Amino acid sequence: MKCPNCNENIVDNIINCSWCKFNISKKGNDDCENCINCDITSHHCFNCTDCKECGTCVSCTNCSNCLGCYACLKCVSCSSCSGCYRCIDCSDCALCSDSENCSFCFGCKNAKGLKYAINNIELAKEEYDEKIKELKKSPNYPSIKMNE
Repeated sequence: MKCPNCNENIVDNIINCSWCKFNISKKGNDDCENCINCDITSHHCFNCTDCKECGTCVSCTNCSNCLGCYACLKCVSCSSCSGCYRCIDCSDCALCSDSENCSFCFGCKNAKGLKYAINNIELAKEEYDEKIKELKKSPNYPSIKMNE
């Protein structure tokens, strides 16, 4: 069977085509549009747009080579990030922007190589974990703005 848009073959219930919205399998990307080569290893994305070679991402736009991210925009090679913008090679970060090679960061901007940082200030792992717990208890947690 072939994809009706780009004429690529459907193999093992996975569509490896440039328009994931044509994915008709249970293993595919749900509600994704204009994604390229996502789901090639059976990692499912949901509600993503214009992404390339990503897996298990949700509501991301224009990302590439990301895994397990949520609501990220224009990120590259990130994993387990949430609400990040134009980040590269970051993991386990939230609400960061224009950052590179960071891990376990929250609200960082233009950061390079930071680990366990909040608003560009590196902390000991234990202190970082405690502050993140406090932030998550806040009633405003989902709407907390990143460092401006």
